[in-house]
Amino acid sequence: MTETDVAGLQTLAQRLQARAGTEPEGQAFLHLKDGEAEAASLTWREFDAAARDVAASLAGRAPGERALLLYRAGLDFITAFMGCLYAGILPVAAPADTLGHRGRTLAQLLATFNDARPSILLSTGELLGSIGALEAQAPDLCRTAQLDTTAILPGTGAAWRPRQESLDEIAYLQYSSGSTASPKGVVVGQRELVRMMEIISQAYGYDRQSRFVCWMPHYHDYGLVQGLLHPIHAGIPCIVMSSASFIQRPYRWLAAMTKYAATHSAGPNFAYDHCLRRIPEAQLGELDLSAWRFAGNGAEPVRAKTLEEFAAKFYVCGFRRASFYPSYGLAEATLLVSGPKPAAEAPPAVLTLKASALEQDRVEIAAEGEAGVRHIPSCGNPVRGATLRILDPETRRPRPPREIGEIWVAHGALGRGYWNRAELTQEFFQAHIADSGEGPYLRTGDLGFLEDGQVYIVGRKKDLIIANGGNHHPEEIEWSIEQSHPAIRAGCVAAFTIDDDEGTTLAVLAEVAPTRSAEAPDHAAIIRAIRKAVAMDHSLTIGRMALLAPGAIAKTTSGKIQRAACRSALLGGKLAIVSEG
Repeated sequence: MTETDVAGLQTLAQRLQARAGTEPEGQAFLHLKDGEAEAASLTWREFDAAARDVAASLAGRAPGERALLLYRAGLDFITAFMGCLYAGILPVAAPADTLGHRGRTLAQLLATFNDARPSILLSTGELLGSIGALEAQAPDLCRTAQLDTTAILPGTGAAWRPRQESLDEIAYLQYSSGSTASPKGVVVGQRELVRMMEIISQAYGYDRQSRFVCWMPHYHDYGLVQGLLHPIHAGIPCIVMSSASFIQRPYRWLAAMTKYAATHSAGPNFAYDHCLRRIPEAQLGELDLSAWRFAGNGAEPVRAKTLEEFAAKFYVCGFRRASFYPSYGLAEATLLVSGPKPAAEAPPAVLTLKASALEQDRVEIAAEGEAGVRHIPSCGNPVRGATLRILDPETRRPRPPREIGEIWVAHGALGRGYWNRAELTQEFFQAHIADSGEGPYLRTGDLGFLEDGQVYIVGRKKDLIIANGGNHHPEEIEWSIEQSHPAIRAGCVAAFTIDDDEGTTLAVLAEVAPTRSAEAPDHAAIIRAIRKAVAMDHSLTIGRMALLAPGAIAKTTSGKIQRAACRSALLGGKLAIVSEG
């Protein structure tokens, strides 16, 4: 997209205002309470009016001030978010469920608050009322100005008039999920957001007949940008449910896809696994997924086995394997770095690679039937206008073809840097290739390679496990462990290294699923199964292993494993361990 192309485009706020004028009674958003009942809806006219009411209530605040948005899933959040954009205030989305906790999740909220330094909190009366109980832990948070957007009288914004916007302005701050460090605020500009909206529209084949179902958290970049903001840009209906509703009963997601004949939806790989495990065969006859043309899979490692098994199980419901669209992105890139080719009809490409070569950061295609292999799905092609380079993370020099390295990316939709963190911005957003000086690039911290122009992801640089002379990606070890025994909870395994007097050793934490049976699970059998799987699949010996109660694994708000936090909790004796071995 050229600068001339962007100059003629509207900001997201202008897009909503125009839509309210041309299609006032068209459906914008529909909220499903508990993932099933139609609880609230917004037409484009109602949406615009609600955003104007919020903007008018923020009158008098200086453009560029930050507002912390604390909402549960629903329509209150998106009207508050757009109201902030209308007013020139920078919205900062945070998970509301942290207010009921005093541990890790509250610490993440306070880290976001202390970094963004918002001048006002926007939320509901119920949630704002619970903040007072945090006076001892968070006095500054409790003393910040508050606005209950649900108490604003309809029509408050009748006299409000749109301000003069510029593509040079900052649109919002997107806080990273903190999977490897404390949360950092990515500065997303109006120009970059416009570009990303156009990239998504092209990559995922949206048209005016499209419908999106979103259960992903609104405070995560995947749920916010593709789930909630892009439907505004595209002018299509968006059906919203909470992530808790999906987690409790994944059938609700596919039932909504069926009921509303939705064409687009997305989620991390674990969501498709969750459907595989929790939706019984007896319910498949109730589902019709034939309208689902674009099933996005991103935000965490994409598994070839998941793609294959989901497509096979839900084929009887009309789901097509070619509808899968694995993608790769991160908050620092606003959202997408790579994704599907427009109107792609073929299933995602999957490479079968020699595991031994991967451990040496090399890519070697395995022969058919060969043992010791890994199946790595493609995450699509670099998005329009993007340049990807594969570099040695230490020397910053290009890797030869078919060698794994750190992914560096340049394109016009990247975030502008980290909020008030000049050194980190310089390090990660303004990186230059050694010797040639080519740049600037965004250093993603992710490891992968390019093959036939497509992007393949194998892990994160900071989480690498170096053992037996090879590089092992924790995601692969964790996957093997999940498959080793049915009592292990999916997505609740952490593999990392710890150092002791004997050197570096592999440590594994795994949550054991609760059982309704009166008979306790055989922990010794689970431990044996884990050790066998890791030895056979990766030729590694586990030095320390612990089985945990459900909910003990440290995760980000978007569900990613926080391996550094897991390591600290294990070494500090702060885990709910049910068995060790």
